[in-house]
Amino acid sequence: MLLSDDKILYLSVFTVKGKLLLKVDSNFSIIRQPEHGDLLIIKGKNLPILSRGVKIKLVVDFKGGERVNFDCNIVMSISQQLNISFSQTAGTSLEERRRYYKIDCEVKCAVRAAERDGIVVELSPPAFGIIKDINLGGVFLRIDPQKVVLKVNDVITLYIPNIMGSKLQLSARILRVQAPQSSEDMQGYGCCFTSVTPNDEQLLSKYIYSLQIEKRKQEAALKS
Repeated sequence: MLLSDDKILYLSVFTVKGKLLLKVDSNFSIIRQPEHGDLLIIKGKNLPILSRGVKIKLVVDFKGGERVNFDCNIVMSISQQLNISFSQTAGTSLEERRRYYKIDCEVKCAVRAAERDGIVVELSPPAFGIIKDINLGGVFLRIDPQKVVLKVNDVITLYIPNIMGSKLQLSARILRVQAPQSSEDMQGYGCCFTSVTPNDEQLLSKYIYSLQIEKRKQEAALKS
């Protein structure tokens, strides 16, 4: 597997015993050296100091959800730069955070417009709701049916005011409708995104990854 900077979400460096030494999402570059092994260069401040030749593990989290592990060696290590030798073709796949793996959340959102049979209706005020689960492919959200009633194949303009401090506006198609279970419930809608920019996908990837990390911490706390 050949690595591309624009497809990588995070790089994590571990000792061979599994202790996390470093995690970065920027300030790194990969130099392809077919005859001598590939070189990963990480720059920063107060980087861990490791002896030349020390064996480490490199885990690469890709934006599409895949995680790949590489066995590596330290080539150079100072507090401002870490050079790591490895082979891009020798990675082993770990668990795959699948592109459409859903994870629970509680995120405020609003439907600003809805298109049905080619007719677009702007909602003023918007219909506010809650996103209950999310993945890179779409969301499941709930909206008060007194605010708006949507149908399968409607295309909505979905506004998310705060994901990791950023705003998102996405187009999504209604795939299924879940009726309220009681008079107090809101209508549920399973939606798929119809267009996502690379920047939007990167933000969604980071958010979903942060939710997964938090979920793992909670599960580990329950086991301890």
